[in-house]
Amino acid sequence: MSSGPQKNDAVSSNESPEKHCLDETLFRDLSRNIGKDWHRLGTTLSFSAAEIEAFVYNNRDNLEEQAFQMFIAWRRKQTNDTEATGSLRAALVEIERADMAARLSDGAGSYVDVLTCSEELANHYIETMKVTTYPLARDRAMGMAELHVNLQLVRETNRLERHHSQNSNLQPDQEKIPLGSYEDILHPDGPGTKRILVTAETGYGKSTLLKKIAYDWALIQSPKRHLLSQSPLAIYRLLFLLNVNLMSKDFNFIDAIFSQILTDCNYLTKKGLKSFIQKHPEEVLILFDGADEVLFQMLDRANGLDTIKGVLSFQSFKSCRVIVSSRQFTALKLLKWYPHFTRVRVTGFNDENRQEYVGKYLTNYDSKYQSELLKEVQESQTLRTLGEIPLMFWLMCTTWEECHKLPDRVTKLFNSAVRVLYQHRVSKSSATCSDTFTTATFDDLSKQLGKVALEGLLNPNGVKLHFTQAEFDSERVVALGCEVGLLANTKAMHELEEFDYVTFLHKTFQEYYAAMYLANLAFSNPEMFRKYVSQILGGNMDTMEYLLRFCCGLNSVAAEIIIALVGEKLSHNELDTFMSFLLNYIPYRKILLLLLFEAELEFMVRDFADADWVRFSGLLQGEDLLAVHYFVTTLDRTIKLPHVSYICAIGHSLSDVELVKDIMRHGITTKSLDLNGVNMNGKIDTLRDISMHALSLFVADCNLNSKDISRLFRMISETDSITAVDLSNNSLESLQTDDICSSMSVTLLNLSGCSLTKDTVDVLFRFLSALSNVKKVILSRNNLHGLTPVHVSQVQSLESLILIDCSLQKNDMRGLFYIMAAVGNIQWVSLSKNNLCGLQKATIAPVSSLLSLDLRNCGLENRNMKPLLCMLSNLPNVQRVNVNNNDIDKEILASLGLNASPEFGHDVEFVENSRYVYIFSSNMTYMISRNALRRRYSANCLLI
Repeated sequence: MSSGPQKNDAVSSNESPEKHCLDETLFRDLSRNIGKDWHRLGTTLSFSAAEIEAFVYNNRDNLEEQAFQMFIAWRRKQTNDTEATGSLRAALVEIERADMAARLSDGAGSYVDVLTCSEELANHYIETMKVTTYPLARDRAMGMAELHVNLQLVRETNRLERHHSQNSNLQPDQEKIPLGSYEDILHPDGPGTKRILVTAETGYGKSTLLKKIAYDWALIQSPKRHLLSQSPLAIYRLLFLLNVNLMSKDFNFIDAIFSQILTDCNYLTKKGLKSFIQKHPEEVLILFDGADEVLFQMLDRANGLDTIKGVLSFQSFKSCRVIVSSRQFTALKLLKWYPHFTRVRVTGFNDENRQEYVGKYLTNYDSKYQSELLKEVQESQTLRTLGEIPLMFWLMCTTWEECHKLPDRVTKLFNSAVRVLYQHRVSKSSATCSDTFTTATFDDLSKQLGKVALEGLLNPNGVKLHFTQAEFDSERVVALGCEVGLLANTKAMHELEEFDYVTFLHKTFQEYYAAMYLANLAFSNPEMFRKYVSQILGGNMDTMEYLLRFCCGLNSVAAEIIIALVGEKLSHNELDTFMSFLLNYIPYRKILLLLLFEAELEFMVRDFADADWVRFSGLLQGEDLLAVHYFVTTLDRTIKLPHVSYICAIGHSLSDVELVKDIMRHGITTKSLDLNGVNMNGKIDTLRDISMHALSLFVADCNLNSKDISRLFRMISETDSITAVDLSNNSLESLQTDDICSSMSVTLLNLSGCSLTKDTVDVLFRFLSALSNVKKVILSRNNLHGLTPVHVSQVQSLESLILIDCSLQKNDMRGLFYIMAAVGNIQWVSLSKNNLCGLQKATIAPVSSLLSLDLRNCGLENRNMKPLLCMLSNLPNVQRVNVNNNDIDKEILASLGLNASPEFGHDVEFVENSRYVYIFSSNMTYMISRNALRRRYSANCLLI
């Protein structure tokens, strides 16, 4: 800690009155009134000219602060307060400021060394303000700078805002205004009042938010605090962050400061600190964390001006700014104390927050590893919404770090989530909590919540997500549910009446607890269990998927009954129409595979092996791919599925590739595999088995280099089964002729965004010529500007060339058409989204094979149409030209001899030796005879 008053400066009742004078209050008063005379005073007090100049330089444009810092520096040099007071009074008289000296005569107040106190507070917060990860392992917390990510905040107003909800009679809610950060409510010009209530349910980061405020304030107290002076925290000389559940039963906040933070302080008394806060309330910020973590009746009974109730109810310390955090259940009661709180709700993480959090939590892993987790979360609606809760997202991150995957089965994920909530609640336990929270208490609570949850899901008027307290067995059930974080209690308005309602933390938690209750009925009341299941299966299967999956994952007996009933539904389903197939058969088939996967009942998988419904249609990914993998690999390899010959899959990681290969080992081929975004650098050989039978392979954005691509096409040439390959967003800039390997099978090749340039055109067409049957090549989003007429290899099979957004300009047209003519048989070309504004008359190579030219969104203007027609006159067989989405007037087209023919659509058929050229513009079809085109415009073309 930096130098400050010696510890013998602490206040005691026997000390002389003069000793109490030399505090910051006095020095601030002197500084405001002494003006420029502080320079002479400093010299009289033995400061050198260099020291005085330093005070001026460090506090430029602030005369008061210059004087104040001089007084503080002088005060630190003093060892005897009585002698110091006399010396200061004498110096003031010497410079003829007896008016200032008179201010020293009355020193009856208590002394407070604010500088030393703030330094101790800052050191405390910097050392102790950590981001909690494992709830029951505080030693595994991480530093604020290491892991903290800003949370999404909204301010709730008193205006009502109606939004869509499944319970329309309960949904009028407060208007919510997004906040940029906590600073918005602390700024002097912001909307924050003197009392701020921060609310959110368990796991959203309320405590972390208050820790961040304290940590940022501590940084401002550092020697470089002037760099952070723009923060609204800079006005606070003292900040106290107090944990409510660690306070004594009288909830006196002054006592709590000394018991929780200033535990060994002997330079400051409680009386002195309280006096300072009362005299300088606008310079003190008080944070109460976790008002919901103690029994509210205890808070309510603790009366007195220095208690939490006295402060929050605005009975005392009215000019202090106070922030309190609480879950909604207790927040509603706090609002009865004082209804004028500024209400701030923590809404958790958005996509950007999750990305930042993963980057910090998994900092020892490369970006591709981090991206795989984010992608898996993003592609699951359940994981994505749960990932808004920081505690749940931490669970995903730590699971991913340990296993390199999230739990295969959603039931296991929620078992872990509920366990974390329990541990989080236990970690908050203290003598002031409502009761001892045991595993038995938690289990009993789960049973009582389940029945309400299930009846809400099966509500005949639609899924019910909002409940009144009366719908639960007792108020204690609601209170415990809110304490743990499974329930949230809030208010709503209906027909001008205000009432409380209760919701589960998330709909999926409601489904989980409903499933717990339903699964237990399989033992305790089988008849009621079957009645509920029949009701579920007779409704919308999409809305009941997780309820059924949880039930099967929690209880094998319940799972066996449910799976058998779904199997009967499939075997007796009347598929008299296509809509019946879509609405009934497909959802039942999908859910049954997921139920078998969740329950892990191998004997039932074997029973279904020959069933007619076992067909793996559609694109398999995520949980559906896992479910199919489980079904297939559970069977002996000698067992063949009569209705399954191939699958189409989307993989999000290399582990998904292994799943596909496992499925193939059971005699099922892979028709197509999409690995968009999976890091396949140096790992392309893992696709060898798949390439033996696949028809399509999509490896876009897979970090492939030219060597990877060479190996890929060597595999393709060995099998000649793959017809479509997507290599977009991989780097081909270093592709060499030696990398080329011929293939007879590939007909479609996508090379969009592959860093190709005009300098790689020669190698590119050598590569394409080795694909002897390629018909369509997509080169979009490569920078091909600067094309010149160069000789390239012929690719006689190539018919379609897509050059969308390739940075081509008007001067590139001659080189482009020269290359197309050399290639040999190109019939369709798209130049959309290239800037061809300023197109001029020019002679281009006559690409006799070209039938269609797409020039949409090319920046063409009226003046460019005549040069364009000149170019078209050199294309002897072109029949269709699309210039939609350009700035071209129909009057110009008419003046150039084009006739509007609205009866023709864009579906004009290609006719061999067509006599007309059709031009599409502004959703109209224009036509001109080929003879007229040549006669009017070919003579006007110029050589470039």
